Amino acid sequence: MIKMKKAAASIPLIVGLIALVIVVLFVISTQNQGFFSTNNILFSNPETTPVDNLIQSCLDNSLEKTFEKIGNNGGWITSAAFEINPEDPTDSYALPVNNNYAVAYWYFMLDPNLCEGNCRFGSLAPSLTQVEKQAEEYIALDVFKCFTENWKDDGNFKIYIKDLPSVDVILTDKNVKAKLDFPIEIEKLGEGGIKHREEYTSELDIPFKKIWTVASEIAAYEAKTRFLEVSVIDLISLYSGKDKNKLPPFYDVSFIDFSPVMWQADKVREKITQILAAYLNQITINNSKNFDFGIKTEGERKTLQGFLVWDIKDDNVKDLNISFTYNPRWKPFIAFGDQEGIIMPVNLAPANDNIILRLLDIAGVTRYRTLYQVSYPVLVDITDSKALNGRGYTFRIALEGNIRNNNILLENSTVGSVVGSPDTSICDDRFWGGEHRIKIKDFFGKPVENAEVSLYALNTICGLGKTNEGGEIITGLPEGIFTVRAYKPGYYITENLISSRDTTVVVLTAYPEKEIKMKIGKAELSKEDVENHRINFALDNFNSKEKGTFIMYNLENPKYTVTFKINGSNALEKYVNLVPGEYRIISTIIYNDTIEIPEKCVVGGELLCLKKLNGTNITNYPVSIVNIKELEISGTDLYNHNVLEISVPVTLLPEDYDDLKIVSDLMNFLSENPDKLRMRFRSE
Repeated sequence: MIKMKKAAASIPLIVGLIALVIVVLFVISTQNQGFFSTNNILFSNPETTPVDNLIQSCLDNSLEKTFEKIGNNGGWITSAAFEINPEDPTDSYALPVNNNYAVAYWYFMLDPNLCEGNCRFGSLAPSLTQVEKQAEEYIALDVFKCFTENWKDDGNFKIYIKDLPSVDVILTDKNVKAKLDFPIEIEKLGEGGIKHREEYTSELDIPFKKIWTVASEIAAYEAKTRFLEVSVIDLISLYSGKDKNKLPPFYDVSFIDFSPVMWQADKVREKITQILAAYLNQITINNSKNFDFGIKTEGERKTLQGFLVWDIKDDNVKDLNISFTYNPRWKPFIAFGDQEGIIMPVNLAPANDNIILRLLDIAGVTRYRTLYQVSYPVLVDITDSKALNGRGYTFRIALEGNIRNNNILLENSTVGSVVGSPDTSICDDRFWGGEHRIKIKDFFGKPVENAEVSLYALNTICGLGKTNEGGEIITGLPEGIFTVRAYKPGYYITENLISSRDTTVVVLTAYPEKEIKMKIGKAELSKEDVENHRINFALDNFNSKEKGTFIMYNLENPKYTVTFKINGSNALEKYVNLVPGEYRIISTIIYNDTIEIPEKCVVGGELLCLKKLNGTNITNYPVSIVNIKELEISGTDLYNHNVLEISVPVTLLPEDYDDLKIVSDLMNFLSENPDKLRMRFRSE
């Protein structure tokens, strides 16, 4: 089955952000490390210079690090919350450029590449307000962590941290400014409390607002003109022809053609990928600092100049280097409608009683028709070479081109049919040939009768009929390779490929839906249990203050989704329909009350504490986060039992700062070892 592109995005976003907060906020290292100097030191009280210098240095470096991340990820601190498929970048929310970052798409198709209805387009471009808010939250946590890790005790100060820093970030056309308030109290040994700086400021010479505006205009330009698609459509046309060394033509006719040309689909994909790399990298912005139209030949210039030179109406582009990149490692989606494996011509003169058409058929009248389906990513780098004191600053966005049936795939448009006029439709069985057998058996090997079988080629569906009492259907096929699917109420039936050139029996497996009683309960884990990876099975009741959600869904077919709302109830149960397969589990449970964490001395002892964390109160602390991407439910377990019980691990409430990282340790362990989540099948 086709997986929905970027499905259930809000759930991993929430889980990802919770995990980020846990890792950054709750895990505090106290190791002393070296730290580099800063250019924005402001002195207030000479006695507190070491403290002030460190805070200022942390702020300066955190601000630059933050906007480096924002630039690399398309406006986001992290892309970890986005659904990303490195093997299929056009089925992702962000373009995975390398192992360190992925760039958010600012214009792309939200639906799967094989969109079969009204295709939705969208953008993950953050607003300037969102950029500021992200930066403020990240810098506050980062400065806090930086200060606690790098303060070197010289025995002269006691420092009391009253709260996290608060940060205000302002983005302008000229720079990025940050103001930080760090609520700490400083005591000098033998002298008591001393005054110190209350506010710290930092500034980067990055014209971020100007860069962000140009990025928005580039994305809007593509959305309006669709020049990414127009240029590739023209390139395919330019490099196609009735020649095996060229691309298959959109449409062409040959007379007295006794040796029709055929192409290997994979070879055609390779050539298209090479063309994308050769030409998309030549897109340039008119009047930009690095404007260069590198196409040399007159024919190419005449054909492509309007599409490879983008005319952005913004004077700010003259100060910026703007480059477009397509890397062949970013696998494009390329299909050919109803033709796969071998792309071949369609005969224009099918045999009938007309003697003239028979003579034309004998004479070798053939028609070439290729329906291109292409999706591809493009990276846009916007660089101010003068920023950061001449070191330069780059902001990146990703765009996506989408072509269907040789045309631009428009927003909210229906993918056009891949068939031509009625007399040459691939669903017209008068032109089918061969005898092909399709057989459907259930999980137990028994034939499945009366299953409706269909042939799929992108958005074209050809009904083949129903299986007989032996679970079989015998049919002819049009030329090509197709997907065969089947449907029968109460079953989940796998799909398979079928070829007109192969008479091997194609077998589909039908998994009966099984109604089963599903129960969840909690297994309470201590700190020692988590540290020693002792995940016990239990179905204890959730207490009245434990609230959250448990979601389990089938990765191949989200129809099979189970949701429990946890609201301080007893062990939960319901009857659900499931099929064998891989499932994802996402569960978050919070403690709906306030807990108190006592102060902690991080440098020194009880009699002489040189650095400590003040006690704090935490509301809605997450006691359980489960994010398992692949959990297998086998047919043997499902069909031989009528009860499925899943034990949700819940950590004890933290008693001190050290306990705060336990829930993130548990989440990471279960993510890497999904088989350790305790579940059992039984019968009653």
